[in-house]
Amino acid sequence: MKEAFKFTKIDHSISKGQWKIFLMFIILAVVLSVTMDSSLFVPIYLAFGSVILSTSPFSLENSSLCSFVNLLPASTRSRVQGRFFFSTYYLGIGMVISELSAISKIVMGKTNDILLMLIFPVFIVAVSLIFVSIEYVLLYALGNTKGKQYMKLICMAPGFVLFFITSAFSDQIMGLAGAKQLLVTILFIGIIVGLLCYIAAIEISIMIVKKRDSI
Repeated sequence: MKEAFKFTKIDHSISKGQWKIFLMFIILAVVLSVTMDSSLFVPIYLAFGSVILSTSPFSLENSSLCSFVNLLPASTRSRVQGRFFFSTYYLGIGMVISELSAISKIVMGKTNDILLMLIFPVFIVAVSLIFVSIEYVLLYALGNTKGKQYMKLICMAPGFVLFFITSAFSDQIMGLAGAKQLLVTILFIGIIVGLLCYIAAIEISIMIVKKRDSI
């Protein structure tokens, strides 16, 4: 696991310029949340930004960096795991900010759905992991050359799909706030499915890279 986090740090170092873009997402999310008076907008919008920016190591790394990383003494599993761990960087920050936003709304008495407000950011992160997993598997399957060709589509499409789907169903989720048991069940199922998809995507990506390296 330590080995994997070393590669996460490398991905973070080559992608640190993206933090300015994510900061813009954070500011817009907070401003629009106040303007729209939407309780669930912050986690949805930050997840949208996180899914888009999570592919930055693939788009920013060049051939010389790839060669350097491949020469490092580490297993394929550690390299792939490290990159997948990077995908949770923006999602984790987004979730913390979403929780703080939820707590502020609860404290100010703008919502009575305390359980929903606290669990929903975690649920959105789990759903986002499904979309990130699809992105990563596609990029690993396509490889550096083809992956770069389709980078914009792979980077943008899942984020927009996530945004529109979660936005469309947010009203239905709010409508279940009164049925606490059903709501909690749905949210926790989503969290479990998201985590399982993430773990499966790591294993699939490892197999893809190992097969490519053996050719």
